[in-house]
Amino acid sequence: MQQRKNIKSFSEITNYCKNSSILLNTFSHLLNEINLNYIHALFNKTKSQGIEGKHIFKTLFVLRFLDFNNIHQLMQSGVSKEFAHKKDVLYDFLNNAKIDWRRIMWLFAKQTFNIIQTKTIDENDKNLPKCLIVDDSILPKSGKKMELIGKVFDHGKHTYTLGMKLLTLGYSDCKSFIPLNFSLHNEAGKSGNRGMKPKELENQFKKDRDKNTPGYQRSLEVSKDKISVALEMIKSAIRKLDKVDYVLADS
Repeated sequence: MQQRKNIKSFSEITNYCKNSSILLNTFSHLLNEINLNYIHALFNKTKSQGIEGKHIFKTLFVLRFLDFNNIHQLMQSGVSKEFAHKKDVLYDFLNNAKIDWRRIMWLFAKQTFNIIQTKTIDENDKNLPKCLIVDDSILPKSGKKMELIGKVFDHGKHTYTLGMKLLTLGYSDCKSFIPLNFSLHNEAGKSGNRGMKPKELENQFKKDRDKNTPGYQRSLEVSKDKISVALEMIKSAIRKLDKVDYVLADS
């Protein structure tokens, strides 16, 4: 990545990110640029009591930018004093099968498109090629009791790793990258047991979900092959976007 001339040292960015108050204010300002009324309405439909979903979402939104790998690290830090809730509130929110994260992600992307178009100064940028980018990456895990977990093949290391694969679809105008969609996948393997022993499969967490919820559809999607899901995501994106010149993907 090319370093911007007005940044003397990357340590400036590091120091900035370590200051939680400044970072929280920055992301609050960023979110204010986006009209979140409709997204907040979606959260309110899925969470009828307690702390509003929009406040929980903002906490989760800045989690990784505060250099925390998970909710436990966040709640053990001094930053947690700024929150009016405990860790269970965050976990319950993430486990809510009624929240349509795919739809919410697209609404964010749509708002981002509008911001970029209104703030674009160089007219030549509008003539740059537009493309979709499809890529997958491995999410390594250590717990064998996780729901639908198994061993997946790492084509880079030519070995099997316990975890899942994250399939991501993004949009690029040659200057910016906007994530549009994502899906999680396991691999059944030749024997159909995801590389796990019968006892390990038996001990894995199982959750009943209403068939009418987005979470249930996601659970079915985990076992689908990535190419089929990628094609579905590409078709959906093309229907929503004004122009796409081509699709980029590795072999």
